[in-house]
Amino acid sequence: MTGNSRPRVLVIGSGVLGTFVARTVRAWADVVVASRSRPKDPGPHLPIELADPESVASVLGGFDLIINCVHTPELLAEKRVLETGGTLLNLSNLSLSESASLRSYAKGARGTVIINAGLSPGVNSLLCADLLTRYPNADEIRLVMSFSCSESGGPQAVGGLAYRLLARGSRHRTGMFTLAAPYAERQCIEVGSEADGLFGDAAEGRIGRVYFFFVESWFQRSLLALNSVALLRFVPQWLFVLGLKVPDELTSERKGDLVEVALKGQAIAGYRLTGSGDYRLTVAAADVFGRALLDRTPVHPGVHSLEKMVTFTELRTELERVGFKFEFVPAKSSPVEPVTRSSAAGAAS
Repeated sequence: MTGNSRPRVLVIGSGVLGTFVARTVRAWADVVVASRSRPKDPGPHLPIELADPESVASVLGGFDLIINCVHTPELLAEKRVLETGGTLLNLSNLSLSESASLRSYAKGARGTVIINAGLSPGVNSLLCADLLTRYPNADEIRLVMSFSCSESGGPQAVGGLAYRLLARGSRHRTGMFTLAAPYAERQCIEVGSEADGLFGDAAEGRIGRVYFFFVESWFQRSLLALNSVALLRFVPQWLFVLGLKVPDELTSERKGDLVEVALKGQAIAGYRLTGSGDYRLTVAAADVFGRALLDRTPVHPGVHSLEKMVTFTELRTELERVGFKFEFVPAKSSPVEPVTRSSAAGAAS
C-alpha cells in the first residue's frame, strides 16, 4: 500500500470468518461488509445474494480489494471480478475441479482472483511450496491438520471441512506423526488427497495425503475406535456444529499442523506450524495476504494460487508477527539432499 489514503475493502460474509476478517482489516482500511443478513458489528453493509448474478454485479464495483469468506459453488463473485476488473482474495477451500473451472473462465480476464489464501490451503501451501523448492525430487506431500471440538467454527472449518472429509468413507487409513508440543506423537486419520485442494497448486502432480486429528484425546480416540469398525460414515454432523454461532471472541486452542514432503514413502523434511486458534490464525493470515496483495498492485489479471504470487520467505516475518510459529524439521535420515544447503540451513534457524 502506498500513500496516505486508506484502501476500500469489501468483505463478503458475516459469519465467523467474515466478521473477524472485517474487524481486523478495519485497522488499515475502510471496510464494507456484503452479506445476506446484517452483520453483528455496526458499519457499512451491502445486502448480497451470492447465487444471484444481478445482486453480485450491483455490489462488487469500486473496491481496491475484495475478500471473499464464503464458499459458493457458483463462484459468481470471482467470475464477476474476472469479467470487470478488480482484485479478489478467496479464503475458502476450493477443490482442484473448482479451481480448474474458474481458470477456464478466466480467458481474457480483466480482473485478478487469488485462490488458496486461508490457512489450509494458504499458509500451509506456502510451506509446501517452500519444501518442494528445496526438495524438488519429492514425490509425495503430507498435510496434518489439528482440529478442536471447542474451536470457533463455521462452514469453512470443523463444522464443514473436517466433517465432509471424515464422512466420505466408513473406514480410513491412519498414520503416526510427530507433532509440536504438547501433542507429540499422534495417530492421525487420513481423510483426503491432492484433489481436495488443501495443498493449493503446490502439489503439481505429486501424491498428496491429508490427515487430521482432534486435540481432545477422548474425541480422537472415539473417532479412531469408530474407524476401526468402519462406522465413521455414521457419525452425525451435529456433533461438529453444535452451538455454532458468531462468538464475541475467537478461541485460542493450540494449533499443531504439519507439512512434510517424502520420497518413496520416506519423509525428507517438513515444517511444524503452531499458534493460538484455528480461526485466529486464519484471520491473521488473511490480513497479511491482503496487505501483501495491495502492496503488489497492479497484479496480473487471471486466476492465481497464492503460492504462485508470494513465497514463505517473503511473508515469514509478517506471519510470525501475527502469531504463527514455524519449525523446520529435517528427517533423521533423508534419501535426498536439499537443492541449496545454505538455504535449507537458514530455514531451520
